[in-house]
Parts: sequence; C-alpha cells; structure tokens
Amino acid sequence: MTHTVFITGAAGYIGGMLADQFSKRSDVDMVICLDKDNRPMMLENNTKIIWITAYTSDDTWQSTVGGYNPDIVIHTAWQIRELYGKSDLQWKMNVIGSEEVFDFVFSMTSVKKFIHYSTVSSYSALPENTLDEVFTEDKPFRESPYLYATEKKVVEERLRVRYD
Repeated sequence: MTHTVFITGAAGYIGGMLADQFSKRSDVDMVICLDKDNRPMMLENNTKIIWITAYTSDDTWQSTVGGYNPDIVIHTAWQIRELYGKSDLQWKMNVIGSEEVFDFVFSMTSVKKFIHYSTVSSYSALPENTLDEVFTEDKPFRESPYLYATEKKVVEERLRVRYD
C-alpha cells in the first residue's frame, strides 16, 4: 500500500523535515505541502512534493488537497513567534487555521491517520510546576498568561470536541 501525505506548516522546521523524509519513502506516492510561506530550497526540485501556498485559515486549499485523497495528515502549522499588536491575526492563523484542518480531516473518508503537533504548554508554565508532575491527557488544561499556551489549550479543547 502506498500513501498520500498531507503536511501543514511544510515551510517550517518540523514540517519541512517531515516532507523531505516522507518524500524519500518508497511507500509514499506524494506529499502535499501547505504553508503560508514559499517552498523551502530543500524541497525545491522534489518531484513527490505538491506545494500549496495558503494559510490554513483560508478556504482556498481544501478542495485541492481533498482531490488528492490524503490518507495521512500531519498538522504542524503554527505561528510560534507572537505577532505583537496583531493578536487577532495570530488567533486566526493558529486557532481558526487548526479548526479548518480538523474539519477537513474529519470530513475526509480517505484520512486514516491524523497527527496533530501540540505542546505541554497547554498545561501552562507555572511556578508551582514540579519535575515530578507528569502531564497526561486526563489532566485538565490550565489558564496561562502566555498567548502561545492559551492558543494551544483552546485548540486542544476544540480538537477533543470534534473527535468526541
């Protein structure tokens, strides 16, 4: 069996490495890459790569990606560095964009595996945290003064609702 892999955030560090490595596998026919930025040089002449330049929060990529019937979706897209003074744009990119990816995944019968990159920051970096505390999925997320952690928390909660 061969796979069609769809990766968001493919111009980023993790997404780019994943796209490169998956494209080298004999059991992968194509890697569909989505990012707001242009294709990185390391993926430039890779014939297995289909590149789509768009924000995950756009309504422009779903029909194109859906036409390839991906069976594996890996969501790595995230605006990590805070866009100071542009929190609405950052929220749209991260939270709304993630919701668009989740809705796409759960609407596509071809998708058999979905990997969503997240972070322990959803549990918040607090002074009372200890090295002995283990964070697991059954622990509740906590409020945080950091936008990154807050957005990750909200996205995790919204993914859980869609999954359930």
